[in-house]
Amino acid sequence: MTAQTPEVLIYKNLHLNIDCEPLQQYFQTFINLPVFTFNDTDCYRGYKGKWEIKENKLYIIDLNGHTSKGYVNLNYLFPQKKEVFADWFSGVINIPQGEVLEYSRLTPISYEKYIVLTFENGVLVKEQLRDNKANFLNPLNFTSYLDEFVKKEINNSSLLELIEMFNNEFKIFAGENYADFRKINFEKETIGNVKIDISNWSATEKDQLLTAALKGLNIYYFVITNEKSFPVSNFNSIMNAINGEQFVFVNTKSIKWFPNDIKNKLKIQKLNFPDFPSKNPKNSLGITNYNASNWLSEASGTDDPEIMNDVYWNID
Repeated sequence: MTAQTPEVLIYKNLHLNIDCEPLQQYFQTFINLPVFTFNDTDCYRGYKGKWEIKENKLYIIDLNGHTSKGYVNLNYLFPQKKEVFADWFSGVINIPQGEVLEYSRLTPISYEKYIVLTFENGVLVKEQLRDNKANFLNPLNFTSYLDEFVKKEINNSSLLELIEMFNNEFKIFAGENYADFRKINFEKETIGNVKIDISNWSATEKDQLLTAALKGLNIYYFVITNEKSFPVSNFNSIMNAINGEQFVFVNTKSIKWFPNDIKNKLKIQKLNFPDFPSKNPKNSLGITNYNASNWLSEASGTDDPEIMNDVYWNID
């Protein structure tokens, strides 16, 4: 059997494929079932729903489907509605994560992990993580898990993807004032923001710098501040540099995460910024010796050398 096109769930601003079709429970309330037709073998059900969790409630917000009369949308099932609270749905929504463990045309795809969301009458009541390799089901701190998920997604994104990711949020944030917000720029260096002259940088170096800066902005907005602080001027400065301006303003605290080639270039330009200390040799136990008063103990929340060692060597 051909792998089927999944439904999509928006949660915590992430678009996630789900291993569930919540409308099936809704159809059980029908005397005369709606009849969908399929145009392709990857979607035998004939439709694709788009869902969103808002304030712990599940909503259907879009529908793309086909009937014998042609294309249909959400209006086909819910006339004159832009979204509908799915109070008919009770059960589990699985969100595949990690590697594919098993795939064949005869059985469903099996993944390494699943985020398991449990609903009662459309209300989210439980979040868990199922590990198929270890065969256990654990409570899930979904916020922390998503933070890591988001960071991985950001770090694997291209320059254009990073622009789109941030700009979409910018448009929502600014609304009808988007054009005016795009004009807000730094007039000079400020505390924490440094002006970098890129007039003599190669195209490759500029791309590396601007990509790293955009990764920092996305992580700052989506993860660190949890969408509560919007660095408008920084984003505009990066976009201006992409469009040909010969300088860019960058937050100095984010530079320590930049590629080493870029950091070395900045050091040649005599720019000062906080950086990670060089890694110290490990002791006979394979553990790096740290000064308990340094930045790493603060980042780790402890001065235990084993924990600090774990944190430091897993920084990405």
